[in-house]
Amino acid sequence: MTKAKEILSDTETLGQFSNVGTTAEAHSFRQKNPDFFPRNFWNWLVPQVGGNEPILTIDAASAEAVAHLKREPPTPFWRAFQHVLHGAWQRSFPLEESVRLISCVAVADRLSGKTDVEPDLLSYRVWPYQRAVMLLGVEPWRTRFCAHCGKRFVADKPARRFCSNSCSANARKESKRHWWAEKGEEWRAEYERKDATEKSKRSRRGRR
Repeated sequence: MTKAKEILSDTETLGQFSNVGTTAEAHSFRQKNPDFFPRNFWNWLVPQVGGNEPILTIDAASAEAVAHLKREPPTPFWRAFQHVLHGAWQRSFPLEESVRLISCVAVADRLSGKTDVEPDLLSYRVWPYQRAVMLLGVEPWRTRFCAHCGKRFVADKPARRFCSNSCSANARKESKRHWWAEKGEEWRAEYERKDATEKSKRSRRGRR
């Protein structure tokens, strides 16, 4: 039985994958998390439909989408998967997209490995990415965009607004700068007025 803390860690790893942008970043993620996805995840290529849309998108099953395939270079499967993940993140992991994400990689991996039929269902491996998607489908409030840097992250509590302590600290600094730019002169004038009033009162008391 996988512990809740481990599953939450899996969701954080999925959040890191969602922010991968370049091939170099994808390679680094793969090196750090070699068992997060099935073995063939990083090797597959998928064709694209018009407008550079990977077949793995929501419209993939439509005959119209398939009929409009262009002779364009295929896209890495991980980018196609990430495309769907981004959509699910934006829409708080609706049921259909969660099921698509959970099943598409693992089923294809077993088929390509010719091990799709086994007598014992308990032999089917559950991958970390599947646990992560499942949790986010059940608890979609965890899917956030950092209020400072805009990156996707997984919240450990409802009040969390920033992806890191660094972003939180930078946001506070920016908030203070904005406040000072808008209200600083007014605050300074009010402070100086009150200070002058207090000094005047102390001066009058001293002369009595």
